[in-house]
Amino acid sequence: MVINGLILLNGLISGYITVFLADFLPFKLLSPRLMCNRCGASLSGTDYFFLRQCHSCGDRNIFRSYIVFGTYLCASYWLWYFPPIRFNYYLGLGILIYFGIITIVDLEFRVILNSTMISGVVLFLIIGSTLHGISRTILGGVAGFLIMLTLYFLGILLIRLRNKKRAPSYNEALGFGDVNLGGVLGLLLGWPGVIAGLILAVFSAGIVSFLYIITMILKRHYSSNLAIPYGPFLIFGTYLLIYFLPK
Repeated sequence: MVINGLILLNGLISGYITVFLADFLPFKLLSPRLMCNRCGASLSGTDYFFLRQCHSCGDRNIFRSYIVFGTYLCASYWLWYFPPIRFNYYLGLGILIYFGIITIVDLEFRVILNSTMISGVVLFLIIGSTLHGISRTILGGVAGFLIMLTLYFLGILLIRLRNKKRAPSYNEALGFGDVNLGGVLGLLLGWPGVIAGLILAVFSAGIVSFLYIITMILKRHYSSNLAIPYGPFLIFGTYLLIYFLPK
């Protein structure tokens, strides 16, 4: 009973940390206060903690918060009873919090924040060095960055050719935040694991993009400017490798 209570508490705390940072970090340069991520109105600590609707716009994307809490509750139980080979329970949960923050922010704001990249470099340089050794960790980070940088410029080139312009259009295939994220996750995966992680990311992104385009065509909402955030797919590829494959 005590163990189950601890697992439940850790899952809830992890969910709250993820939601709070995903809400706070995109606006921290604008305001340090608690605020609605829809309209920017101030929220009291009580309203925020108990997921009450915003008094100004009546919305706070509360459904998303419940999904996050449920996800981390399940993750907490899963990690406790089936811990990954590479990590203990608490480290595995902490890495998932980091993954969740990046995924939510990229899905909602289409941006990968510099603050999460800096913290990721420090965190994964330490963890990667423990798992793979310092040389393979750094090589993985450099390889991840350079591969994503190549894909970034290739995407710009393809857009220029498509639009017959000398400058890239506003909907770049990849953002430079994705390039940085590739390097950060490369530190965690090391060399040559980063190659497999990027292949999984590209493959999963291709499948989802194809299904998304088909759906938009069927709904007659298709546009050549359609774009999906790439960060979650980079996270997904890394997640599969470090939590499910043997060491």
